[in-house]
Amino acid sequence: MKKHERIIRVRFSGHGHYKVTISYYGMELTATIDDMTLIDDYKGEDCSKARISELYDRVKRLSA
Repeated sequence: MKKHERIIRVRFSGHGHYKVTISYYGMELTATIDDMTLIDDYKGEDCSKARISELYDRVKRLSA
């Protein structure tokens, strides 16, 4: 399964904050991301694999 398929949810949670949930070895990990450029790039139509990977890795690091 690719990393972009493991990003389950991206929800607005306040001014400049999004809660991002990923699937990691059968667990759901959630973290609050305040990097709006990363969120905007993820939601954009021409999102690169590097930005998706960066978002996934940041959620994994922050929720551990």
